Amino acid sequence: MIKQITSLKNEIVKNTNNLKENKYMKKEGLFLIEGEHLLEMAKDNLVSVFALKELDLPSNVNQYIVTEEILKKLSSGKSFSRVIGVSKIVEKPISYAKTMVYLDSIQDPGNLGTILRTCLGLGIKDIIVSPETCSIYNQKCIQASQGAIFELNIITKDIEFIKEVKNSGYTLVSTTLEKDSILLKNLKRSAKTLFIFGNEGNGIRKEIINLSDYKVIIPIENIDSFNVGIASGIILYDYLYNK
Repeated sequence: MIKQITSLKNEIVKNTNNLKENKYMKKEGLFLIEGEHLLEMAKDNLVSVFALKELDLPSNVNQYIVTEEILKKLSSGKSFSRVIGVSKIVEKPISYAKTMVYLDSIQDPGNLGTILRTCLGLGIKDIIVSPETCSIYNQKCIQASQGAIFELNIITKDIEFIKEVKNSGYTLVSTTLEKDSILLKNLKRSAKTLFIFGNEGNGIRKEIINLSDYKVIIPIENIDSFNVGIASGIILYDYLYNK
């Protein structure tokens, strides 16, 4: 369906704008994406698209030809996106690959998006986030991930999941600044590994650290610690390619 909309008070526009709020997003099972690149990444899950002109899209995607004012209203930033889409939320089950990542209470959507993009680039597709981690459908996360959320297997699980995978044979590796942590270079490869990265301010919860088989630290100079987005990239790359 192709329809023209010119009023900011149009019900379709108002309902779509509500998707910026988590409660509406969860209720409808839909979220907003901005820009042609992300539109292409989300093509299999697209429900509708708002644009200034008609686009070459599958017939099952609703197209709304709108004004710049409407795009400004639907955009998350000060500068408006010329293409805004509505995508279905689809959780793909994890595959229990030999390397997985658990994110414990990550709060900054930019950090979360960076980690997701890094994992995809390194071939790690199974990502588990704690219930306390910020939403992967936050616009800052989606932008930082550059659409990686559409290619990854991402599920939300609490600490019980960590206990389950440990019992099934996964080695648990936590990143900490504790004195008894081993240097990153001394971490040996395991047949199956779950890497755990924690909150920007408080790190990984103590109860999770206590479950870990190894605690690792990155040797650094002149600063106290790396941003979790940077640290995760260093640790995962070193583990996968430098052993």
